[in-house]
Amino acid sequence: MDYQKEKTDRFGLPLTTTSQAAVELYVDGMDRILSGNLGAEQSLRSAVAEDEGFAMAYAALAGIDLRQRRFEDARTNATRARELANGLTRRERSHIETATEMIVGRAPRAMQLTDEHLDEFPGDANILQQYTYLNFGSGDRERNARTLGLLESIEDAYGDEWFYTGTRSFYLHELDRFDESRHYAEASLRGNPRNGNASHNMAHCFYETADYTGGIEFIAQWVDDYDARAPFFSHLNWHLALFELTQGRYKRAHEIYRQTIRPSVLEQAGGLGPPLADATSLLWRFRLYGYAVPEEEWAEVAKFSRDAYHAGSFAWQDMHAALALAATGDTTTLDEMTSRLKRRAERGNAMDAEVTLPLVRGIEAFARGDYDETVKLIEPVAPQMVRAGGSQAQRQVFDETLLQAYLNAEMYERAENMLRQRLEHRHSARDFFWLAEAQQATGDATAATTSRENARTAWAGADTDAPELAAD
Repeated sequence: MDYQKEKTDRFGLPLTTTSQAAVELYVDGMDRILSGNLGAEQSLRSAVAEDEGFAMAYAALAGIDLRQRRFEDARTNATRARELANGLTRRERSHIETATEMIVGRAPRAMQLTDEHLDEFPGDANILQQYTYLNFGSGDRERNARTLGLLESIEDAYGDEWFYTGTRSFYLHELDRFDESRHYAEASLRGNPRNGNASHNMAHCFYETADYTGGIEFIAQWVDDYDARAPFFSHLNWHLALFELTQGRYKRAHEIYRQTIRPSVLEQAGGLGPPLADATSLLWRFRLYGYAVPEEEWAEVAKFSRDAYHAGSFAWQDMHAALALAATGDTTTLDEMTSRLKRRAERGNAMDAEVTLPLVRGIEAFARGDYDETVKLIEPVAPQMVRAGGSQAQRQVFDETLLQAYLNAEMYERAENMLRQRLEHRHSARDFFWLAEAQQATGDATAATTSRENARTAWAGADTDAPELAAD
């Protein structure tokens, strides 16, 4: 269908507007949102300039305002969209109600409406994107399978369309279906080579299949002309830094952090700073691996964490804020966080009771060197970490905290069992270094020698002063 003639969006859904130019601008703006590129706000503002009564454009602007943390503007645009909804098609009215419920902070109601809307209008891509956001932090360990099930059930509404295939790719790699995930990511990039979602999924596929050099080549090339203010910029660079760490190239990973992830750098570039998880988890990995960073970098991320925590507390954010707070000894904020989590747990919040609170306490115990307590707190949580959200690659930092606690507490059998499970999934030189440490401590010198040889061979291009090589 030609949306330029029919006044529909790119998916064939009718748009109520007096202006064909507004339609074209709206479609452009939505494509930029769905692909994680800049320029959406400008296109949508131009759309409402063409037609001041274009309700769907106001609803989309409200979503942008929410992501930019312009909460008053978000409510104003959501209210305007609702005021203009009379006389629209049923789909548009349902879309506006569904989208704006999330904007005004009624997430449970938004989730209910999202389910109902997609059941009737499966081809409404913006609401499908909202569905994935709402489910991502739901606390349900089956969320990935449930979301993939929905995506598979509505395939007929999209076919090989690039947003749909890119979205489907993510949930496939989170369920360890890597070949399928890469297939859909590549299909998405054929449809839109600048789809940030699809490039992100490719990063995960490279990482989870241990093709680290392939990941470095792909991401470095893809982000080369990607704007620093764009939504995926810092996160794709986080993946690039993670790839470099798998190769023992600490200096390069640290350089990527300072140039593309550090909060002050992105603020100067006009962005909102990195996702909290990217900054805190990368510095915590440096700490786990024995690579020191300047104190002022930790202090900056700790302030970033405090500000984010005080602006609004939820599980994924608290877990990562705790890393920076524990590393810098901010026991005041950590005590405040654990008290809040305890109150929520006592009021029946199962996620906080069963995952967030023990994990935060475990992180604090690790930072003060109480490794037995760390194991006691984090080990029962590890199988439930998927409930917190994020990806396998992101959650790995908490697994590695537990692994280091095992080694430091001289629980070598547990460490070795965990390492062998990791090596079955992906082959990491660092895991071989850690395995050698456990094997040497339990008296298996021959096996330890073999593990170190495997590690050194894989790290032929590592920094010569990498902590693992220096300790070997």
